[in-house]
Amino acid sequence: GGAFTDSAAVNIYDMKDEDIIQNIMASYYDITGLDYSIGRTNMGGCDFSTRPYTYADTPGDVALETFELQEEDFMKIALIKQANTFRNTSLIMYASPWNAPPWMKSNNDYKGQGYLLPEYYQVWAKYFVKFLDAYKAEGIDHWGLTAQNEPVDGLVPGFGFNCMAWNASTQRDWIIENLGPSLEKAGYSDVQVMIHDDQRPLVPKWAREVTYLACCH
Repeated sequence: GGAFTDSAAVNIYDMKDEDIIQNIMASYYDITGLDYSIGRTNMGGCDFSTRPYTYADTPGDVALETFELQEEDFMKIALIKQANTFRNTSLIMYASPWNAPPWMKSNNDYKGQGYLLPEYYQVWAKYFVKFLDAYKAEGIDHWGLTAQNEPVDGLVPGFGFNCMAWNASTQRDWIIENLGPSLEKAGYSDVQVMIHDDQRPLVPKWAREVTYLACCH
């Protein structure tokens, strides 16, 4: 599979020539090309974006009334739909957030050392549901989600791009108590949730802690 990022969309559409764009997409998704079957996209801005943003950057908007997909999303959605024209079955899509809106975070910033404030745990879960709803309304269903792109990045002082810190226990509890129930209530109980989306050396430690906590919860 491959990632449908903001910068990928910008660069592909900078080609301007429809035949070139068609050839680029076919080279990845057509059976005569790489035949990719999986796609990942970013929820809000990421390190492959041209600007920092989320879908609800209005401070204090706990009802997420200002939640709105951005221009970058509609570029990516068009590419996902185009990729699907080369396939007999739709791409298996999953999404990952790089950070919550700064006003939900301990450092009030898109980047740097900061974590999601507990008082916004349920709002952040609702944000995921609104993302799935918004893409579904555009004809894109998601097979899965990761709870956070590289959650350890947000533990690093001065980290240089979009990030948000979690450890194994806080992420697990948020999934069990907030994200999971919210997805189920909204009709997304079949969406796969991946708890660890980070570097490979961290996998054993997180797996042990999550399993231990699951047994003792």
